[in-house]
Amino acid sequence: MNVIAESVPYMDKEILFHIIQMDGQCFAWVGDQSCAFEDLHISFPGRPGGPVGTMPPLSTLMGADDSFGASMCQKLTAALKYPIYLSFNIPSPAPELSLFVHKELKRILSKSLEEAKGA
Repeated sequence: MNVIAESVPYMDKEILFHIIQMDGQCFAWVGDQSCAFEDLHISFPGRPGGPVGTMPPLSTLMGADDSFGASMCQKLTAALKYPIYLSFNIPSPAPELSLFVHKELKRILSKSLEEAKGA
């Protein structure tokens, strides 16, 4: 198990990333200084040999099904081919902030998965 905590500046905000990398899955919390926990989604990669080009299945445990966190969870799972629990807690993010968070989270998770493979 690996635990990662990063604070990344974005304009006048600090975006917090807390990740728990477990064997075969990870939990990622993203938020601001309020440290809210109001959103939680899980997505698993599709089965090998399944339809190509489809988004992985998603379940919403807390929050809205059509939230940015839900979409980000699916996209990260599709890109990394790894089960992800994602809690996205930045209220009403601007499109630029959403893109920034997605890129940073993908960078952090990719690095963590590479390190886990090498261990």
